Amino acid sequence: MALTVEAILGLLDEPSRGYAETLLTNAPPPPYHRYGPSMMRAVFDAKGVPESTSKGLVTSESIVEKDGTRVPVRCYREVLDTPAPALLYMHGGGFVLGTLDGVDSLCRRLAETTGCVVVSVDYRRAPEHVYPAAADDCLAVYDWMLTDHERLGDRPDRVALAGDSAGGALALSVCTSLQQAGRGLPRCLVLAYPATSASFRGASWEAFALAPVLCRSDAEWFWDSYAGPEVRDDPRAVPEVSAELGSLPPLLVLWRRSGRTPLGLRTLRRDGECRGRRRATTDDAGVLHGFITEVDAVPAAREALEDAAAFVRRFTRLDP
Repeated sequence: MALTVEAILGLLDEPSRGYAETLLTNAPPPPYHRYGPSMMRAVFDAKGVPESTSKGLVTSESIVEKDGTRVPVRCYREVLDTPAPALLYMHGGGFVLGTLDGVDSLCRRLAETTGCVVVSVDYRRAPEHVYPAAADDCLAVYDWMLTDHERLGDRPDRVALAGDSAGGALALSVCTSLQQAGRGLPRCLVLAYPATSASFRGASWEAFALAPVLCRSDAEWFWDSYAGPEVRDDPRAVPEVSAELGSLPPLLVLWRRSGRTPLGLRTLRRDGECRGRRRATTDDAGVLHGFITEVDAVPAAREALEDAAAFVRRFTRLDP
């Protein structure tokens, strides 16, 4: 039985509850997909790059794929004098929403705390560009990081991948592509509540079908917009069906769980557990889906960022 919105709000910590209440007050009533992609982007996509006290270098690039497609990226670097490890970040947003600006604060902090050259990719979004557009874009940027490393200033032998929600699925897609081609894998993965499954059954989805920010009907619409039924058996599209993911590099899965309920707010709990139970995981109490990007406002996001940074430092600074 689905919890009411009021009951779900009662499970949140104070910063997350405030964010959810503001969204519910200022945005049209969910589910949001009924308003179409343009309205959803007007509500959720970040407007403008946040102010930062970072002393590092932030640059914009444009990667050209073999078919001539240009993929914008934003690069963050704190270590300027020597080659540094690299981290490719893929933003969330259900393959439909999300921008470079929306993860700007997070990527700046990742550059500061990991010492990596952080590359944030502005992949093509659905429904205008369906699978495999986003997956191809992320793989192309990963290859660029390996081949153009002298100009970028990164160490091609010390690359990590990270992503939240749909970005987590795209990070796993990169790994599947590499394994299918018999290529080496990145040093490690950090996935925040990754969307690994296109199925929406189970106790968590039932309980939190009306969850603020991401309800079940919106989640179903996101997947249908990106990868329809005809490609649901493609492991690059839906990580859950990939046989190659049994041999992933070291993996940290960040999800959220409330201590006041066995289920918590894990509407993507089943997805994370598909891969996370065999690897390192952290649980963040009383927060919403999407919390990791709110590093300027939500303490749990900053704590999760510290866990992620320590994990990346551990595996990207090993000797080759």
